Amino acid sequence: MQGDTFLAKDDYTGRCSGAGAGDVMYRVEVPRRSRVVGRFTAEEGEHVFSLTRACADKATELACERTIDQVLTPGTYFLTVDGASPGAAGKYSFDWLSAAEIVTVNKGGKAKWQRVDKTRDPLLFRACRGGGGNNFGVVTGYLFDKLPKAPQEVVTGGVYFKWADVTEAQFVDVVLTYGEYFEKRGKDQDTWGLFSVLDLEHSSAHGFGVSLQFCNPDGTCRDLSVVNEFLDRFEDCGARPRHSMLRNGRAVPLRAKPEEVCAGQHALTRHLWLDVTVNGAGGEEYNRAKYKSAYMKENFTASEAKCIYKHMKRNIAGTDLRGSMLAVDSYGGAVNRQELMQETAKSQRSSIMKLQYQSYWNNSKDDAGRLEWMRDFYTDLYSGENVPAQFAGTPYPGKHYEGCYINYPDKDMLKYPFWPQVYYGDGDLYPFLQNVKEAYD
Repeated sequence: MQGDTFLAKDDYTGRCSGAGAGDVMYRVEVPRRSRVVGRFTAEEGEHVFSLTRACADKATELACERTIDQVLTPGTYFLTVDGASPGAAGKYSFDWLSAAEIVTVNKGGKAKWQRVDKTRDPLLFRACRGGGGNNFGVVTGYLFDKLPKAPQEVVTGGVYFKWADVTEAQFVDVVLTYGEYFEKRGKDQDTWGLFSVLDLEHSSAHGFGVSLQFCNPDGTCRDLSVVNEFLDRFEDCGARPRHSMLRNGRAVPLRAKPEEVCAGQHALTRHLWLDVTVNGAGGEEYNRAKYKSAYMKENFTASEAKCIYKHMKRNIAGTDLRGSMLAVDSYGGAVNRQELMQETAKSQRSSIMKLQYQSYWNNSKDDAGRLEWMRDFYTDLYSGENVPAQFAGTPYPGKHYEGCYINYPDKDMLKYPFWPQVYYGDGDLYPFLQNVKEAYD
């Protein structure tokens, strides 16, 4: 949570705060007995917290400190952010801390259940936030003190291109148009409610397209200017409007009822957030699959787009490549808050797109051909001008790429001695995780 006390009035002075310092008050509803911990993550000047049972009532003050750590019974409380000295003011941010419950096993073989957070075993807690909690023990629960309010509604939609109508030059234009948006406009906070996928299916399919889901910061879809601006960019590319929804990051055609169509210049469909969340779960069943991944910090180059086109049009003799694709997800927004790198075990916090190389099939006779297609595609794309020679074949972290996603493990990467850096970055994160592993498991 972020705020500032520049223009705030001095309505309350706690036992540890400065007289005359502006203060900002938050009402906190505690539904069940909970341990509530809060600390400042960034600030200008110095602030303190004051926790009271009644609004601005010093007689009910439970704590006045730089850090709040209290076990509260159900009820309503008031948290005041105040200046630590007379007249103090400035910006601040703070968070409600979560925790993990995990069973670890020590060197003597003894199992231990524990609840970890930023004050109790903070190194293990950090490792569980992106490093894979079960790498260090058996996670039995995650606790969230404060969850964001769910949106009321979302809109979905997109545009579609037939492979038969698309030349290489037009394909390059679509790919670069998509990437440019997220490299530039997509960094503006008013666009962060937009999630989209450039779903590049192999040319054995009918076509490919862009699908999106959107809501405004207030959880409604009253203002669709961001969506219309985004889709406008594809009009010169020969796009066809498409009603669709997203299921596991892939577009699913949707036949919209007339009353569901949002007023506007593009094919958009309005849904209750809960409906689209539930209906977006699951997918087609396959018993064979292959995944690869990559993060991008910049837009595609024209040569990269041409390489993608080449492999989307490539066929492997005797192999059915339907169900093979490259899904380019929009990425960034609040995820790219750099300060979180020191609190979590997630290194990719500068990317604008996440790429998912996917192939799904059922017939074992297609195994070799499918794997050949994906490996050749991946190696070719990441052996170009944006990859130093010693890292060829991988999206090694640098100016253009930011490595791979660890939850899409790819055994092909094990042939590279630098595979940990591809997944965890070339900073101190991987050594940190190794030290936590040594200490707790």
